[in-house]
Amino acid sequence: MEFFYKSDIWLNLSTWIILYVSFTFIGFAIFLKLTKGKLSEDSNEMVLTTFNLAGVIFSLIVTFVWVSLWTTWQTVDTNVGREADILATMYSQTHHMQEPYKANMRKSIKEYTYSVIHDEWPAMKKGNSSDKTLQAFMGLREHVHTMYDMPHDERYFYEIYFPLYRELTDLRRMRLHDTKKDLPASTWYVLFLFSFLTIISSFFYKMENLKIQFTMKLIIAVMFAMSMFICYDLDRPFRGDSAITSDALQVLYDAQFNISDVQLQH
Repeated sequence: MEFFYKSDIWLNLSTWIILYVSFTFIGFAIFLKLTKGKLSEDSNEMVLTTFNLAGVIFSLIVTFVWVSLWTTWQTVDTNVGREADILATMYSQTHHMQEPYKANMRKSIKEYTYSVIHDEWPAMKKGNSSDKTLQAFMGLREHVHTMYDMPHDERYFYEIYFPLYRELTDLRRMRLHDTKKDLPASTWYVLFLFSFLTIISSFFYKMENLKIQFTMKLIIAVMFAMSMFICYDLDRPFRGDSAITSDALQVLYDAQFNISDVQLQH
């Protein structure tokens, strides 16, 4: 229900609606002026057939795009959760470490997590990464590699941490890649052209009552606008109104790290 309290969503949705409604009404007004007295109700059946065909094709394309974008969004969200899980596991595994490895690893994990939340997430909303987070990540990598020099009876820590670090590296790389991943331009061209052409095809339908005709076109324009808005929003998993948040990492930092700190002190 948080959707209803986000003004940005309504602003962006309204922008799409204004775009399509303006195109529909201005285009239809120009069309009526150019075809005044030239249209006949005899062609309505053919117009309906063309409009229905175009609508079906557009709905199939939009459905395919929706499914693809929603699947990608869920995958990205799952990867963020997995990234938090790995950091939580790495932090909890420090319980049996000897100093100074334990203190160094705990500090490094916390610094990296904090930087992802406060430095990299704002940068990702602009399609960028964070140099501070990269430095924190390199520090974490250095501490993982120092475990190779642990005493022989504690070398198993390196065998535990290195696979986790490798997976964390892959997840961060995918997260940064997803920040800049967009639908191909050709897909947007097709969506825009199909939506506009479908609306234009409805202009040829002849009705005596223009008020009813304008109302029907208003409904069509709003439906197309909402469809395009969803595609546009889901196409930006870290920047849109439905952007994936850093809540999983924030909960890890605020709650689990503090709980682990208390446990490690006993």
